[in-house]
Amino acid sequence: MVIDASVWLRFLNSGEEHHSATSAWIEKVGFAGRSFAVPAIFLAEIAGAVARSGTPDDVLDLVVAEIAQSGFIEVYPVDSSLIVDSVAIIKSTRLKGADAIYAALALRLHLPLVSWDKEHLSRASSVVDVMTPVQALERFPLQTS
Repeated sequence: MVIDASVWLRFLNSGEEHHSATSAWIEKVGFAGRSFAVPAIFLAEIAGAVARSGTPDDVLDLVVAEIAQSGFIEVYPVDSSLIVDSVAIIKSTRLKGADAIYAALALRLHLPLVSWDKEHLSRASSVVDVMTPVQALERFPLQTS
């Protein structure tokens, strides 16, 4: 599944709405040995949100490194082909640029997009299967070994 930064930020921050449900879903995906796909901008979006919260730079570096080296998050480059696909999605959905990149990656990989972003949930569904983590768990129950 492709996940949006909104999902990971709710996982990281216990004060966020939907933190518990998101954490439970991410842990189940990890325990099931599954992985997530993200565009490279995911790292910048996480870093920006964490930095704006006042997190010291050394901790910020650790958060980004942990994501990049986690083994269950596969980072895909944002190349010119993905941008072309994103622009086509923008034309049909009027999504913001970064939101369209996530949708384009999901479309390219033939995977659902999991997000808490209202724009994804309301607009991207015309081009890709999009759902919240709660809906993903309902639709794709995970078996752990």
